[in-house]
Amino acid sequence: MFGRKERAALASLDPLHRGLIEQRTLSAVLQPPAWRTLVDALVHPPPELRKAKHQVPPRTMEIVVPLVRLLAADVDDDAWLGLTVDLRGPGVPDKQGTPRDLPPQPPALKVVEQLARDGWLAVDAQLRHGGRLRLGVVDDVRLRTITKRSASGKRKIKRRQKATERVRVRLTPPKGVAPIVPHSTPRWLTVTAKDGRRPSVAVKAAYPIDRMQPAHQLQTILQVIGEAHRCVPWEPDQDTAADPGAAS
Repeated sequence: MFGRKERAALASLDPLHRGLIEQRTLSAVLQPPAWRTLVDALVHPPPELRKAKHQVPPRTMEIVVPLVRLLAADVDDDAWLGLTVDLRGPGVPDKQGTPRDLPPQPPALKVVEQLARDGWLAVDAQLRHGGRLRLGVVDDVRLRTITKRSASGKRKIKRRQKATERVRVRLTPPKGVAPIVPHSTPRWLTVTAKDGRRPSVAVKAAYPIDRMQPAHQLQTILQVIGEAHRCVPWEPDQDTAADPGAAS
């Protein structure tokens, strides 16, 4: 009886919700009301889904859900918000590179390094004021497997992992508004402005995440987004409005 109820509850889920549970991926372009409905379902799943395999993957509740809520609040209800989430982790074959041998340093006998590129979050949002926000988050992961021989002659294998998260935000203001890069920006951010018929501002960041808590990770991503917004004067410049190719 319990198994039938659980299967029925799983079958009743929105296909996007079920795909996030079973495939650990989600990709959709929806309007904010639809996103809010999906987020509410993620936060309040059917009580029959108690097994660990039927829970949403890590980062969903801690990062994806609050981020979608914040972005949806800045998008008109008849506009679109695109989201692609891949929470399978860096261990899947299509994200991993070819292992390579490194010169071992005694007492190591063998060192094998494998790199993985885990692009796990992408956002494309039509903002309320007419601009466009694009966000990409990628984790570059380095895994080293080290084989050593102990003093007793036994072989031991150690694995060391180091992960760096790279965040890129591009904000395209509405027509007639040109971005202005502030004189002072946080040292860990790289901010560049692009001139032309449709100016934009790009903000990049890279930071280690091996010991970073999800809440801190979310705040860091939001800080990168906030820096892009800080570069845009939301009142159109008259000269720029007259000549879209001019930069302020």
